Amino acid sequence: DSTIKVDGDMVFWSCEIMPEFPGGEKALIEYINNNTRYPQSAVNDSTEGRVILKFVIKANGETRDIQILRSLSYDLDNECIRVIKEMPIWKPARQNGVSIPIWYVVPFHFALKNNGNLGMIHILPSDNPIIPTINAKLYPNPASDFINIKLESLPQNLEFNLISLNGQILKHGDINEIDQRIDLTNLTNGFYIMTLKSNSLKLSKSYKFMVQN
Repeated sequence: DSTIKVDGDMVFWSCEIMPEFPGGEKALIEYINNNTRYPQSAVNDSTEGRVILKFVIKANGETRDIQILRSLSYDLDNECIRVIKEMPIWKPARQNGVSIPIWYVVPFHFALKNNGNLGMIHILPSDNPIIPTINAKLYPNPASDFINIKLESLPQNLEFNLISLNGQILKHGDINEIDQRIDLTNLTNGFYIMTLKSNSLKLSKSYKFMVQN
């Protein structure tokens, strides 16, 4: 069977005409090599190797349903997911003259040093390392029964505290997704604080939002 259902849609594994990144395969390799950042936390831990991901290229050329086939570490995996999510629109795959969604697989090779045997897609540490931060958007705001926390990237071991203005912790948990929904049922109308914290990276950031039923 050359197809599989994803969210009710048939997604192909093979087709007559494969999808094409803008500019072709060489441009895809350059895009990944130039846009993937080697997280400083992985450099500090001397973590290197390959992350392999598969994702769907939709009939309109957008990428979605990104999955890790081979994991390396939390921070490296999420950096690869970020790069794929931010890809430009592809020229979609075609079957019988019709654009179709298809699975696509890409490996990311992270190496701490250039030993001359890295392959085509490789990421080396930057001379100007990226300092990890927490950048999030809370929506909707005002919120009612739930609020979404949408992150630019997912820092390691990220957790949330939902706090009242008098400092009482009302909810606590882990953030496991780039876009995660938090239940707000039983909260009264008013302002609250959402604090996001990564103890391992020593990061913390707070956001104020309103509940309005």
